[in-house]
Amino acid sequence: MLPAPGAPGAPGALVSVRPGLGGHTGECEGREEQVQAGVQHFSDGSSYEGKTVNGLKHGEGVYTWNTGETYEGDFYKDFRHGEGVYSWPSGHKFIGKFYLNRSEGYGQYLFPNGMHFQGLYHMGQRLGPGVLTYPDGRQDVGLWHNQRLFQLCTTVEEGFTLRDFPQYAAYGNSAAAAAAAAAAAAAAGERVIWPDSKVRLKKKCHELPLPRKKVKKHFHRGG
Repeated sequence: MLPAPGAPGAPGALVSVRPGLGGHTGECEGREEQVQAGVQHFSDGSSYEGKTVNGLKHGEGVYTWNTGETYEGDFYKDFRHGEGVYSWPSGHKFIGKFYLNRSEGYGQYLFPNGMHFQGLYHMGQRLGPGVLTYPDGRQDVGLWHNQRLFQLCTTVEEGFTLRDFPQYAAYGNSAAAAAAAAAAAAAAGERVIWPDSKVRLKKKCHELPLPRKKVKKHFHRGG
């Protein structure tokens, strides 16, 4: 099984803290918070260097486990949460988004042999569309569930796209394609009527959603 972010257990007890420069006391939603940047050392040999709020890892930082695994990125109240890079001593690396310690959303998984995977993750596992690229350039493109490719997306023989029909290029976003379509139509002696480049929408106040304050005022006048 491939290494997955979040494999190490909880860190040992906090044994030492080396505060950095720039610590201050702030306030959030009426509560006083101690914001600090420094280094924390734990009894199991792991360490954390970065920002803390009230002693919790919060903000940007680097956590190093006693196994040699590291995480560098965003933290939220002791959780790996946000953008980050998780690295293993073996050379494996995950780059992407984290949600409460697990890889979530789009991410890239790099292998030490040059192979790499790009796709979607959910709860720490591949789930949905993704592309696995081999060192020789070959690719497995399709839908994934964990480490398994259960629906392969292959090239369909005699398939086509709108690029094969210049007369419909106006429905795309490419100005060059639209110009090519116009040139092709002119060469064929056809008259092409293009839609307006800008579409203006009228905004009627009575059709727009009401702000919450106005809704409460309108429906709860006695409250």
